[in-house]
Amino acid sequence: MAQFKGKVVLLNLWATWCKPCQIEMPAFNFLQKRYKQGGFEVVAVAINDTPEKVSAFIQQNRLDYITPYVDSHQMVGRAFAPKAMPTSYLINRKGEVIAGKAGLSDWLSAEMMNLIEGELRKAQAPFELPKGMQVIDRNDIHGGIRF
Repeated sequence: MAQFKGKVVLLNLWATWCKPCQIEMPAFNFLQKRYKQGGFEVVAVAINDTPEKVSAFIQQNRLDYITPYVDSHQMVGRAFAPKAMPTSYLINRKGEVIAGKAGLSDWLSAEMMNLIEGELRKAQAPFELPKGMQVIDRNDIHGGIRF
């Protein structure tokens, strides 16, 4: 999970053979597309599946924004020990689990979207000007940025 440090992560434990998992995946694809630029990442980890089946499922369902992971060694499955499939966790930028759902959930509900958006607003990295640029006058018509 080190590669997701500083991001809001939706960790989804799923399988290609799981009908509720199949129903949820388009919502995760939408969330990834909508919030990626804000520091959001859907981490879809397939449990008890093969890379071939996962790849075929992602392609057949046009899940273009999700990068799937396969838990080949059952490390994630053992660590989280899901009681139902799918199981999902929302993890804040500090790496803390702030919400968890077992079974089919409506990730596009107002409640869930507000929770995700609230976390994305917290502790965002400060904006930095690209190298070679400096602020000269914040009231200038062009934003006061000099190259």
